[in-house]
Amino acid sequence: MRGGRPPMGGSEPPIMGEGNFPDGMGERPMMNKEQNVEDIQKKAAEAKKKKIKKILTPEQYAKWQTEQATARQKAPQMRMHKGNHTNKI
Repeated sequence: MRGGRPPMGGSEPPIMGEGNFPDGMGERPMMNKEQNVEDIQKKAAEAKKKKIKKILTPEQYAKWQTEQATARQKAPQMRMHKGNHTNKI
């Protein structure tokens, strides 16, 4: 590299451990990215439900759950039709 930045982490190369990763990174098995994203989404959804349940009355919460279920059923249909719109100017 001419005139560029020095490599990250200073001038010394990292100490390589198991699996050619810097020490401490090769010891755990890698988690499937899709599974990790699903877990994060599930935890976020549960946290949202808990917050909403604290705020709403039992009747309001039941109605909210019904509306959420309806929206989940409509979501695949909305995705299918999303690309079929034409822009009118």
